[in-house]
Amino acid sequence: MLFLFYLQQNSFKYKDENKTNFYISRTQLPLLPAYAFMANKIQGQSLQHALVDLASARGTQALYVMISRAVCLDNLAILRWFPPRNVDRRLSEEYREEFERLRILDIKTTDEFNKRKWRPVTLTIPQNYHNTMRTTELDADQ
Repeated sequence: MLFLFYLQQNSFKYKDENKTNFYISRTQLPLLPAYAFMANKIQGQSLQHALVDLASARGTQALYVMISRAVCLDNLAILRWFPPRNVDRRLSEEYREEFERLRILDIKTTDEFNKRKWRPVTLTIPQNYHNTMRTTELDADQ
């Protein structure tokens, strides 16, 4: 892996109390404050600039979350691309168990719903319903 850092050179003149001039030149690495987020913590937020490491993603959902946080593709930098096996791999045992639990719950819920004896309900509205409604101050303003 290769990181490029461009050194910045700054030069300026300084004059002390005795009117002596000093010419100063320095070279430094440009450092910027930054934050690191996990994919699940950044979900739902937008970032003006994003540097993402897709190789650390454990599934396709995390890939989507990481890439879609940047508000503009021009401001998205990808540090490492994701391995294709991350997309093609089988779901973890934990996910498969959860999907099976939800499938069984769906069957049970559907069965319980179908067992109930439903009867049609008729709603009647009184004839003077519209006459009994009162207008509130809020309704009068609108």
